[in-house]
Amino acid sequence: MKVIGLSGGIGSGKSTVAYYLSTLGIPVFRADAAVRTAVKKGSPCLPEIIALLGTDCLLEDGEINRALASEKVFHDYELLQQYETILQNHMRAEERRFLVGHRACGTKLVVLDVPLLIECDWREDVDSIWLVKTPKELRILRAMQRDHVSEEEMTFRINSQRPLEEVEQYADVIIDNSGSFEHTKVQIQENLKKIINI
Repeated sequence: MKVIGLSGGIGSGKSTVAYYLSTLGIPVFRADAAVRTAVKKGSPCLPEIIALLGTDCLLEDGEINRALASEKVFHDYELLQQYETILQNHMRAEERRFLVGHRACGTKLVVLDVPLLIECDWREDVDSIWLVKTPKELRILRAMQRDHVSEEEMTFRINSQRPLEEVEQYADVIIDNSGSFEHTKVQIQENLKKIINI
């Protein structure tokens, strides 16, 4: 089974690329979805997260206050590291189940959609690393529209991630997502042919 590791920073359009791959019938493990389950009410991770971030991050209905949690971790590097460790452990367990299940089923190709794949050292689990690349200004604009936060806040979040120039050196494929999605689809299709023929 071949494994593509799909990565990209905030606002790069990585999730759009992942969705397109899924429409082609390729199973996609979505790390963001695994994170959402990790912080949901009833998750075994949630008490550990609240113990780290404080009870003010827990809403009356038992769900996490996402806005407050994000504000805390993005402005405290040490807290961010601890928070990400909790989420990484959960994601890794979910990823292992995904891979084991598809290998058992004889699946030929899967995608791991992991925003910080390089930074979190998941390289050993993939055969090819695809990085979705978009100019910083466009990433900020897209993410502001999606998350409804200020330009200042989104710029801060993007700058808190590892510089793209450092991440690029690990990529086997760079998908330019700065133009039309038709242009992006052509790149995806061309690179899929290469990996399927490996």
